[in-house]
Amino acid sequence: MKTTARDYADSIVRSMTDMLVVLTEEGKIETVNQNMCSLLGYRDEELIGKDVTVVFTEEEVISTLRSAGLQKLIKIGSIRDREVSWKTRAGERLPVSLSASALRDKTGNFLGAVIIARDITERKRQEASLRRLSMVVIDSNDAITIQDLEGKISEWNRGAERMYGYAQSEARAMNIQETIPEAKRQETLEFMKRVQEEVTEPSFETQRLTKDGRTLDVWLTVTKLVDEAGKPVGIATTERDITERKRAEEKVVEEKKKLEKVNLELDSFVYTASHDLRAPLRAVSSFASFLEEDNKDQLDETGRDHLLEIRKGVGRMTRLIDDLLTLSRMSRVQNPYEDVDMNKLVENVEGRIEFNFKEKGVEFRIQPKLPTVYCDRIKMEEVFVNLLDNAAKFSSKNNPVPKIEVGTQETKDEYEFYVADNGIGIEPRFYAQIFELFKRLHTQEEYEGTGAGLNIVKRIIEDHKGRIRVESELGKGAKFIFTIPKNLKELDHATKGG
Repeated sequence: MKTTARDYADSIVRSMTDMLVVLTEEGKIETVNQNMCSLLGYRDEELIGKDVTVVFTEEEVISTLRSAGLQKLIKIGSIRDREVSWKTRAGERLPVSLSASALRDKTGNFLGAVIIARDITERKRQEASLRRLSMVVIDSNDAITIQDLEGKISEWNRGAERMYGYAQSEARAMNIQETIPEAKRQETLEFMKRVQEEVTEPSFETQRLTKDGRTLDVWLTVTKLVDEAGKPVGIATTERDITERKRAEEKVVEEKKKLEKVNLELDSFVYTASHDLRAPLRAVSSFASFLEEDNKDQLDETGRDHLLEIRKGVGRMTRLIDDLLTLSRMSRVQNPYEDVDMNKLVENVEGRIEFNFKEKGVEFRIQPKLPTVYCDRIKMEEVFVNLLDNAAKFSSKNNPVPKIEVGTQETKDEYEFYVADNGIGIEPRFYAQIFELFKRLHTQEEYEGTGAGLNIVKRIIEDHKGRIRVESELGKGAKFIFTIPKNLKELDHATKGG
């Protein structure tokens, strides 16, 4: 069977994404396409023969059809892109853009009309969203401006009015260069050029001038505006006043410098005082020895007890001075960082405190494979000396064999080391206190020490960008856990500008 022009026309009508309606001279629906039925929820037989007002909302019927008459409008001339509201079979509102043309015979007599309607629901939604966005831009506390490529200002929101003091009408007669300090103009021009060429990130810190002559520090974000062909036509900027933040940052830097100076002076004093205290301590210790040797036959038990207390006091004072010197040295001495085999490091530390382990009968175990870590070797040895010495010191009298273990596990970003023991343990309420300087949970008679060891450990770990914590229960041992970042080498090189 031969395909006719009518067949092609019917095929085109069926495949149209817009809605199509053919009306009789009286305004009755004669033909509808499938897309109209789908969007409005009708079957074609439910629409054909009905007055066209069946698909218009009541408001549209009143305002358009009955007041002027659709046929009258079409007879006079075509309708182009008129926004109206149609209603679905379920009674819902559907916004459409309507175009209509008259159908006439060869002599010009009016036969009816063709209506093509496009669903503009998404467009209306976008327009509403743009209106809301526009209100956000207008009322933003940041200054938002639009300027052409020569810097002439075309848009200036309320945030810009508040920040710079120029009304929108004033700003539109200005060039953006009038708001830039002389010292920053060339920098800004070069940056704008790079933005147009897309060779830089579109944000930077700069300065702006207010109407009353004040200089503001601002964070500027630039967006290139292009035409339909992609050619740059202007620039939009968002400018945030960071003046107060900059002043606060400068104050923090200044206070930090003052604090560093005070700390250096304090470290110097501690170092000097600690060294100076050694001489009288040595004298006390020496004279106590002389007294015992020269008068040992004349000393009774009370006298010998007094000499023992003198020696204990000298020992405690010596340990305290040693800890003070260690704390001072941590601030004054910067050792080089290097890749350190932690197995060898812990074995070296074990050798240093071997006598203490033997005296306590410690059963010591190192995990077979500790990682190689980028760190300060000397200070990391200090960490393990303190943690292992503490573990041995606080062994439990209830356990005939003190057990200490050093191990590790890895996460994605960190090495996590632990020193675990089966000693006396710690109550959870004291977890934070034990890391404070010179804070002790026991008397000298119970356990010797100054209370500085764990504070020294904490400082060293934090200098390595890590963290330390304890897991423990009273009477059930303790497990000290500290972390070292895997990217410490990169952080260290970045800090040193390497």
